[in-house]
Amino acid sequence: MKTVSRLLRAGIFLAAAFILHTGCGSDQNNDAGDMGFGYENVKITSVYKGCTAGEDGCTYYTVDFPVLKGFDGADSINHAIMTGFLEVKTKEEIRYNADEFIELYEKTYRDAPDERLPWYYFSQTDVQLLYDSVVQVHMNINEYTGGAHANFGEYYRNYNLKGEQIDYSTFTGEMTKGELEKELMRAFIAQFDEGKSLLLEGIVPPTQNFFPVEDGVMFVYNPYDIAPFSAGVIKLRVSRR
Repeated sequence: MKTVSRLLRAGIFLAAAFILHTGCGSDQNNDAGDMGFGYENVKITSVYKGCTAGEDGCTYYTVDFPVLKGFDGADSINHAIMTGFLEVKTKEEIRYNADEFIELYEKTYRDAPDERLPWYYFSQTDVQLLYDSVVQVHMNINEYTGGAHANFGEYYRNYNLKGEQIDYSTFTGEMTKGELEKELMRAFIAQFDEGKSLLLEGIVPPTQNFFPVEDGVMFVYNPYDIAPFSAGVIKLRVSRR
């Protein structure tokens, strides 16, 4: 968790410049097909001077995401993925952002080719059906545009089959916010030798960036959410009461 390399460039599929690729996908839950839950994967990639996305030395921009189908809340969740995760309204905006990324890279190093370092932006969003009722959307993002280090993060949101977002309280039971903060603090101190002193604000508040686990919730905190970049992505488990 404490190094960027554990997240960077993991599982990146090769793609050519400005390609829109669609395929079929389905959740591994055996009952998912009977419930109508399904999705198609879309990948949009732009690369610099014909290099191969994901390879060392290549500057590239890739966005990989699902388009859900087959159940009542699919359109609502698709909209949430576009606007909330990808921060766009249409696929065309993704292509435009990819083009702008490569153009900015060229402009930045046009007058200083010897200082050229490869940039990359990679986001992969996937989806699965949990417990036959929870649609979990998960996004990994890795980005480098110069500077001391790359930026990365993990993002989760959970929805019912009607497309409504599910609050963490659904999985934590009757715990108050104060009780939950105490449990999160205990989990944090148990995970880090530095203890409470590592926290930026001295507290660990609950977050909607979570995913349900057996008998509880795993809360997810990205770099600078509650701790320095060196702490990496922090995952804290709280048991249901």
